[in-house]
Amino acid sequence: MNRRIEEQVDNLNECERGDHTCDQNAVCSNTDGSFTCECRPGYDGDGIDQCREHYPSSFMPSHYTENLLLIIQGSCTSHQQCHQWGECVFVDGSPYGHCRCRGWYTGDGVNHCGPPEEPRRQTEQRGRSCGEQVCDVNADCMPSPSGGVRLFSELLMVVILFFFDRILTYHVMIIIISIYPLEYRQKPCRSHEECSEHGSCTYSHTLGYYHCVCTEPYEGDGIECRLKDDQIMSKLKYSLIYRCECYDGYAGDGMTCVKIHIYPKQCRDSTDCHQYGHCVVGSDSRYVCECLPGYRGDGIQQCVVADRCNPADPSACAQNAECIYEEAERAYVCKCIKGFTGDGVHCIPHARPQTCQEEPRLCHANAQCVYNSDSSTYVCICKPGTVGDGTHRCDLLEAPRCSNCSSNAHCVQSPNTGGWQCRCNPGYHGNGHLCVAMTSCLDDRSMCDPHAECVPGEGGHYVCNCHYGYYGNGRTCTPDSESNDDVLLISRGMAIFQRGINPDVPGKQLIVIPHHIAVGLDYDCQEKRFVWSDISGHSIRSASMNGSDQQSFFTNDLNSPEGIAVDWSSKNVYYADSLNDEIGVASLDGKYQKALITEGLVNPRALALDMQNRHLYYTDWHRENPVIGRVDMDGKNNHVFLNEDVHLPNGITVLPNRRELCWVDAGNHRLSCIGLNGNNRRVVFAPLQHPFGLTHNNEAKFYWTDWKDNRIHSVGIYGDGYKSFPISLGGSGKVYGILAVPKHCMGPQTTCSVDNGGCTYLCLPGQEGVHCECPSNVAVKGC
Repeated sequence: MNRRIEEQVDNLNECERGDHTCDQNAVCSNTDGSFTCECRPGYDGDGIDQCREHYPSSFMPSHYTENLLLIIQGSCTSHQQCHQWGECVFVDGSPYGHCRCRGWYTGDGVNHCGPPEEPRRQTEQRGRSCGEQVCDVNADCMPSPSGGVRLFSELLMVVILFFFDRILTYHVMIIIISIYPLEYRQKPCRSHEECSEHGSCTYSHTLGYYHCVCTEPYEGDGIECRLKDDQIMSKLKYSLIYRCECYDGYAGDGMTCVKIHIYPKQCRDSTDCHQYGHCVVGSDSRYVCECLPGYRGDGIQQCVVADRCNPADPSACAQNAECIYEEAERAYVCKCIKGFTGDGVHCIPHARPQTCQEEPRLCHANAQCVYNSDSSTYVCICKPGTVGDGTHRCDLLEAPRCSNCSSNAHCVQSPNTGGWQCRCNPGYHGNGHLCVAMTSCLDDRSMCDPHAECVPGEGGHYVCNCHYGYYGNGRTCTPDSESNDDVLLISRGMAIFQRGINPDVPGKQLIVIPHHIAVGLDYDCQEKRFVWSDISGHSIRSASMNGSDQQSFFTNDLNSPEGIAVDWSSKNVYYADSLNDEIGVASLDGKYQKALITEGLVNPRALALDMQNRHLYYTDWHRENPVIGRVDMDGKNNHVFLNEDVHLPNGITVLPNRRELCWVDAGNHRLSCIGLNGNNRRVVFAPLQHPFGLTHNNEAKFYWTDWKDNRIHSVGIYGDGYKSFPISLGGSGKVYGILAVPKHCMGPQTTCSVDNGGCTYLCLPGQEGVHCECPSNVAVKGC
């Protein structure tokens, strides 16, 4: 071979000819008689056998990396990207690690790391932003059950779209490793007692701390361990995504929630309801399942804890808020503290409250907030048994200190000295320790005034009683004044008594009917007649104020009428029949009668009217579910007005100017009031014995009867000035209703007052005009 040919052979360019053995990711460089291989930028190796891709600190463009790291919660490349008490842990073969709390601290490694006893609380969000959503006011911001799956699928799609052309397989695997919620991210433990009875606290070299591990043949997370054959596969706990979820009883996507109107399941007893529910009377007077206080749900399938915060956790609520029990929701919720206003999540300062209605804590601990009609505002009044200004001071009053009083005497406080002393009862005289019966008029008729007669009194003792038209103690009788002094009517046994409010002037019999038992009392201010129910005669009766012109109606239509309430404007009387279990209405002329409520009542007792708002209030002392109810005067919208801390409700009365409803309870032995709007409940006086009837005189004093002693008891509107006195010097039998006769008609007139509202028969005022009703006691034309 000639030299030129040899030189051509020696100088062949293997790189151009493609005869080199360089890796496909290498660059071939020709040399004299040979060639060299060098890996391309971004690859490592000898250039011949292999050129592997080189991964710098970030295998993606920086702007892609930053965006992706924002999505991949917990991914990291250095410890600085984790919590101050966290660290970046790498998995073999991956350029990315995940943040993990150090030692026995728990948390996500990024936003929180702390002791297990102090886990971070996920702040409740209501009616505001939740990730990319804004929740409805009837929705909560909750972790998505499929949050991790959703996150994983979204990240996988991002990776495929960005890097499909070059790193599909390898990089997707890296992302999966980085974001997958590794099972070993378990809660640390410090003793075996923190684990399942079939598990133990074991050190993990992979995790670097102790965690709970199930022992064979059990399996689980160490905290809950089950036999393999019976194990229920639990869902993987992926990284959480929060979304809006509607409350129980509402439906929607969380951003818009609509109340679900489902007729509740009727029940017979609590066994038909959820284990945390009970069977109660609903607003429609049907027995339905309802969750117990502190729980919420349908009462049948679900009753979950209703509390929105933990009162024992100081950090349960946001700044300037506190965790308190809310009566309306029957659960602990966050409420703004004094001086701030808001929804409990956001609280802003507001002007200092001026009245105790705005801020009840303005009152002393021994005071209560009540409405003062004189000043037309709410004021702090010391509770019964205490004295002071109600705001800064309410001192306990000294208890009565009487001893060795006669059985015919009682202990009273002197209005002059404030001291306590024994005083003989009416009909007796002495020093209070020794009380002797006065000489009987049966022995000496001259003891009585010429306008009085000698009648049997209590204990068989004969007393002087003024004739009708006169008042006094019987020894001295004065003609009644024409000025219409304050008058009380009291039903006792077969009689109705009339007396004034002066405790020292006894009452007199006004009505006496054999075998007659008067219970409820009310007054027709237009006709100047008083009306009462006769439980023995099964009827409604009325008479003039002097006891004459007695009338009786509906003897064939009623069974056991008790409480009554007169609508003087519409010329109707409402009644409660305890045997028929109904509340009805009848015309005062005795012609027409109709039952309004026939379901949901068990032991209806007393009635009271709110003429301004057209409401009728009633008490039902059903032993299993005692309530105070409210219904429109036309019989519509019947519902429970109050059932909390109601035990044996009896007499009831409305204070129209103060806008309060007041009642006596023989179960908790209290006289209480509450605003007609359901707010500002207060205890006026306690303890009572067995109260029955209740009335008020000009909204200044309460008067009630008591079955225990068959006496009249009175107290001021704020619980002051308690007195007790007998009905009269004579009379026997159990005491029932009591009425302070008003001096003028109370409340506005109704449309029914003019031409009977255009009705042929019964005219009933309602919330939207009048309703003409057909009677049920007689067959009439057009009905």
